[in-house]
Amino acid sequence: MTAAAIKEYLGMVVELEKEVYTQNGVIASLEYKLSTLPGYRQYTKPVYDKVTLSHYDGGTADMVAFMCLPGAVLLFVLGLILQFFREFFWEIAAFALIVGLIALAISMVNAADAQHGADVQSKKNYDNAVKAYNEAVKLEKLRVQRELPRKTLLQEQLKEMKDANRKTKATLEKLYEKNIIHKNYWGFVPICSLYGYFDTGVCTQLEGHEGAYNKYDMESRLDRIIVKLDEVIRHLEEIKENQWMLYDAIQESNQKIDKVIRNCNQLSNKMDGIQAQGAELNARVAQLQTTSDLNLYVNTCAKRELEYMNRANRIF
Repeated sequence: MTAAAIKEYLGMVVELEKEVYTQNGVIASLEYKLSTLPGYRQYTKPVYDKVTLSHYDGGTADMVAFMCLPGAVLLFVLGLILQFFREFFWEIAAFALIVGLIALAISMVNAADAQHGADVQSKKNYDNAVKAYNEAVKLEKLRVQRELPRKTLLQEQLKEMKDANRKTKATLEKLYEKNIIHKNYWGFVPICSLYGYFDTGVCTQLEGHEGAYNKYDMESRLDRIIVKLDEVIRHLEEIKENQWMLYDAIQESNQKIDKVIRNCNQLSNKMDGIQAQGAELNARVAQLQTTSDLNLYVNTCAKRELEYMNRANRIF
């Protein structure tokens, strides 16, 4: 195969790898935007729990009852034992008993009042919680209704881009399966380097000592180039000299991503305040989509992929 044919093939593969990168970037951005527009948030409905006071501190009344009632019993017993002082002890016992019973009654009334107060406060807290719950549910419904047009548009944009991404990847796979390039050199990073070698005339063949494979492997071993795409993205400016083809491709893709997403945002803003639902909303979304940069980009990708496959099938 001639160097010109290899260069033509590599150029097509580079373009498709670049589009996959672009589409992945747009998809990631749209998915993030959708994540900021969640569905209905679930709120837990309040449950009324009656408060039961397991222990009530009756204060002075409890203390008096605790001291007087046992004291009355003790004095009564002493009166039985010490007959000479029986009348004296029993009079005091009777007085202590009366005081103790009165204190006990007061303590019980206070405990009942405390329980009633706790019940009233518990009911008040429950009513406030229910009110807050109903208000939150109401606001959540309004939020979902308000965001529905924008969310519907984003979902359609994401679906369209994912469909395009699957088709581009399928076309790219078919080009790779022509087996012109060894499988070890498939991918955005190596393909850009190989194409750069042929584009500049540094290499005119793939294999051999002077071939593109050997040059790529040598530059990789000597750390002159970065071979992992995630590392490339993190250190993009560092590859500007030695991997200029990849650098230019990523920069161009990033510009496309920004342009498409910027237009998506503009269309999304147009959905604010729209009250349409169902078929009417879908029709409005479809109308906006037909003139969007995303739709234009997807159609351009589809035409290019068809052209590349026809050319590849004709030449290779």
